[in-house]
Formats: sequence, structure tokens, C-alpha cells
Amino acid sequence: MSRLRLVIFALFICVFAVAAPSLLLYANGWRLDINQRKLVQTGAVFLNMNVRGARIFIDNNLEKTVSPINSSVLIRNLLPGIKKIRVEKEGFDSWQKEVNIDSEKTARFANILLLPQKIDKKILLTSQDPENIVDFSAAPKGNTVALKYSSGKIKIWDRGNDAFLPWTLKALPQEWSPDGNFLLINESNSGAIKTELLDIYKTSPYNPASIFGLKNPELLSANGVFVAGLIERRNDKLPSLASVDYKRDKNIFSAPHEIAKDVKAFAATSKEIFFVDKANMVLRIEPDGSGLKQISPYTLPFQDGADIRIFVDEQGENVAVQRINGGHIWLLNKQNGSFEPIADNINHLSFSADNKKVLLASDHEILIYYLKDIFNPDHKTGSHDLIARLSTELSNVWWHHQNEHVMIQDGNRLLIYEIDVRDNINTGILLNDATKIQALRQTQEFLATDGKELYSTEVPRIEGLFGF
Repeated sequence: MSRLRLVIFALFICVFAVAAPSLLLYANGWRLDINQRKLVQTGAVFLNMNVRGARIFIDNNLEKTVSPINSSVLIRNLLPGIKKIRVEKEGFDSWQKEVNIDSEKTARFANILLLPQKIDKKILLTSQDPENIVDFSAAPKGNTVALKYSSGKIKIWDRGNDAFLPWTLKALPQEWSPDGNFLLINESNSGAIKTELLDIYKTSPYNPASIFGLKNPELLSANGVFVAGLIERRNDKLPSLASVDYKRDKNIFSAPHEIAKDVKAFAATSKEIFFVDKANMVLRIEPDGSGLKQISPYTLPFQDGADIRIFVDEQGENVAVQRINGGHIWLLNKQNGSFEPIADNINHLSFSADNKKVLLASDHEILIYYLKDIFNPDHKTGSHDLIARLSTELSNVWWHHQNEHVMIQDGNRLLIYEIDVRDNINTGILLNDATKIQALRQTQEFLATDGKELYSTEVPRIEGLFGF
């Protein structure tokens, strides 16, 4: 080997010896932090949103533009520290947070909703002047809507056929079956309680099945069609829990079947009834009276005469009890079977569909209580976050169907709040100028009216991890 070749070979060896560690450090996420004057290991941030092609800014500098076919992005090699992250797209309000980037960790924001700057509402029906729509009640799918007009008439609108059914109702429905085929009406006339069940696509003209004396009726339609309610007893302080079976072929109710005595409160899912008895025990039972089961071996800490209310999720997995005077909430601890106090001054409670969280609302505040450990962002079982505090009294609250946002009716507005409390909480307006708003449980819609029109709006949602 010539002397020149030997020198060149030695030079390459020296360059490699010097560069290899630096390349190895770079490949493993190490960078030079000029401010600290030392090598640090970088972190990353993952963003998943409801739009494609968004622009990502970090500390007001454009970091990346997401491709038009993608709605998520992973940005690596970020120096540790607080970063101002902003997500933008034309025609939408921006989303922004200050994010703490940690070495060797990925900050995850998988539920970013960018809200349209223009409120998008679809007009479904226009009232005939001079009649205004003063109230309405829609089936869970929104396929059928009962509308109350200023004249006092209550008409049923078949949304699919864009036609009114040929008869009117005496009162707005108290409850609908999940498919919208049955509606339940409860009337009180001169002290007499009358419950009517209407098979709306079979009954013509208006000819409901009726029963008297059933208080606070609830509809169960998973296995047959039952109506459960309370029946007052003359010599007893507490009513009995009874159910009636709807005979669809004859359009009549069976005679009331007493399934429990001395009941303080009850609530029903589509297939079961949960109730509190006079001993303050919580039990569950089938509407035909079978399958009686105790939920907890412990009694509730209530005194006799306390007005109480029971809450159950649709699967019957989570149960809470409220003492109405004071709004005290006791939640079933499924680990030890006891009911434990979690909040006071609560007017509304709703379990999330994923059974991981509870939405709690007072007159002016919204809180989220966590039923399970959740990671990134981290929440421990039993922890809670304050989501909103409003100056006006809350009218109604709902879960977003993907369980990471809540919707609030504030006067005539429908607001949406994310529940991620890392830094600021991003909010927006979904509707304005509505006199009545209703969420449809089985779709992504809200129905609303301003008196003249009935309209709908779809709530933004995350389509998938990568936007497909």
C-alpha cells in the first residue's frame, strides 16, 4: 500500500471514529440544547384530529403540513420543555395548547376537534305561519318527531317520508323506544294518572293502549315491550313497583304485576329495573319479576323520608344514587360493593358510553369524574376535573358520542368543551338562537328549533386514527 493510500485510509478511520458516536446519538434522538449547552434526549407529540390537511405550528413556527389524505401526525425530535402547539385549517377555528415535552416520551392528543367557523345547520321543517313550534320530542334515531305548536296541537312528523301522521297527540311523549316505533305518554287529569303507549306505525286512527295509576312510567323494550312504574298503596307509606306487558296483537296492556313492595325510587334500562327499597338497599329485577338480585351488601346512608333518585348506565354496569335535597351523589364501588360519596350540589349525572367517566353538572359547573385509570393524559380512578364554570344557569348537558367532549346548552346556545384539562380547554359554539335543543342518542345529530324552523346539526367527530 502506497503512503498516500495509507494516509487517506487513516483519515477515514479518524473521521468515522469522530462521526460515528454523533450519528449514533442523533439516530437515538439526542440533540444539542443550545440554551442548556448540553446534549438532551428529545420527545415527540402525536396529534389526531377530525380534519385532513391541517397545518401544525410549534412556537408560532410552521412545523408540518399534514397530507390531504391523513388526519394524524407524529412530530419527533422535539427538545424537552414547554411548546406552544397550534393546529389550523382554513374555514375552522384553531386548536391550541401549551404542551410539556418530556425526554423519551410522546405527548398524545388523539381527540382534537376543529370546529367549523360557519355554523352548519340543515333545515328539516318550517312551521306554517302563524303557528310556531314551541316544543318537540324526537325518537332516539330522529326518524320520528312529535312537534307542539303554539295552537296547542301536537303532531307527529315522519322524517323519512317527510309527512305528518294523520292524528294528533294529547301530550308530548315522555319516552320513545330505541327504534322510534313506540312512544309513552303520561297524563295527570284531576289527580288521576293515565299512561298511554302508542304503536305509531300500527295504530290508526289514534288508539293507544292505556293504563291508570302508574306513576313515573318507564319503557323497557329489549325483550318484549313493558312499562314499569310505581303504584300508590292506601295503607302503605311507600309505593309498589309494578310492570305491565304490552300485548301488541291486541293493543292492550296486561294487568299490573307487582314486582317489589315499598320502593323509594327506581330507574330502568331497556331490559332491567333498578330500585331502592325501604331498607335503603339497591336491587335489580327483570320487568316480569324474575332475576331479583342485590347490587350491594351495604345500605345507603339515607334517613327515612329522603327524596332520592337512581342513575344507571344502559348496560347496567354503573349505578349511582342521589339525595335530591342537597344533590349528594353516592357511586357504586364495584371493587368492594359499597356506595361512596363523590359530589354534592349535583343536578345532572350521566355515564359515558365507554363506562370510564361520569359527567356531573351543578347549576353553573361541569365536572368529569373518572371511573377507571386512564393514561396519556393520566387520570386515576376517583379523580375529577372541573371542565366549565358558567355565569348563567345550565339548561342541559350531554356526552359527545366519542366520550372526550361534552356539550352544554347555555341559554339558546349549544357549546362544546373538550375534557382534556392539560393547559387551556378548547371550546366552541355548535348552535345559536335555539329555543329547544335535543341530542339524538343513536346518531351524531342534535335537533333544535328557533320557533319557526326545526333543524339539525351534526357534531364533528374523529373518523379514525389515520382519518380513514
